[in-house]
Amino acid sequence: MMKKQIHTVILKIKRFALPIFICTLTLFLSCSPSHILNYKEDVSRDYTYIDFVRNPEPFKVTSEVGGEHIRYIKILGFEGDKFLVELTQIKGDVMFNLSGLGFDIKKCPANNIETALVRDMETIISIAVYAHPYGEYTLTITKL
Repeated sequence: MMKKQIHTVILKIKRFALPIFICTLTLFLSCSPSHILNYKEDVSRDYTYIDFVRNPEPFKVTSEVGGEHIRYIKILGFEGDKFLVELTQIKGDVMFNLSGLGFDIKKCPANNIETALVRDMETIISIAVYAHPYGEYTLTITKL
C-alpha cells in the first residue's frame, strides 16, 4: 500500500514539474537587465537615471504628469552616441524638452520626436516631461 502511495505522489510531481520548469525558464529568459541606474521620487519631481550599457533595447515608460509635477529622465551618453526620443500622448497635452551640455539636438518633422547626438566625451542628457493641467504619455528612448 505504501509503495502505491509513493508512486502516486511521484506521478503528481512529474505532472507538475515540467510546466513549472518551463514557466520558470520562460520568466528567467524574458528578464533582461534594467536600463534604470537610479530612481528618486520627490513631491513634485521624479528623477530616473538610465543607460544602455546593460540593455541595448529601447527604454519605454508609460506614466502621467500634470500641474507642478515634472518627470525627469536622465541618460548617460558617451561621444558618438545617438538617441531617439519619442513622446506618444495618450491623454491631455504632454510636452517634453531635452537639456544639458555636450550634445546636439535635431528636431524631427514630427512634433514629438527629437534626436540627440553626443559630441563630448561624456554627458548627461536631461529629458523633462510635463503637462498642464494633466496628461498621460508613453516615452520611448532608443539608442541608435
